[in-house]
Amino acid sequence: TKIDLVMPADCGVLNSEVSQIGDEVTMRIAANIGDGKKVILPAGWYMRGLVTRVDKQKRQNREGVVQVDFDKIVTPDGEYEVNFDAKYSSK
Repeated sequence: TKIDLVMPADCGVLNSEVSQIGDEVTMRIAANIGDGKKVILPAGWYMRGLVTRVDKQKRQNREGVVQVDFDKIVTPDGEYEVNFDAKYSSK
């Protein structure tokens, strides 16, 4: 399932030239994800993970790659965390 994410301004950037393996990443879920009857992932919650792959930009303008492995979703107030495995790659 595709999940629309937004990186909050105070959480830095994902960029193959500056991101490093092990960097912590937090992204906000932009829109509710549901099955038509109920919301499964609520908008406004956060996904937390780590950068697990960084390939710098190559010659001939081939784009770099950043991969993030998410492990938790967290309520906006940070009070509750739920295990949640997901991956993001800029590839």
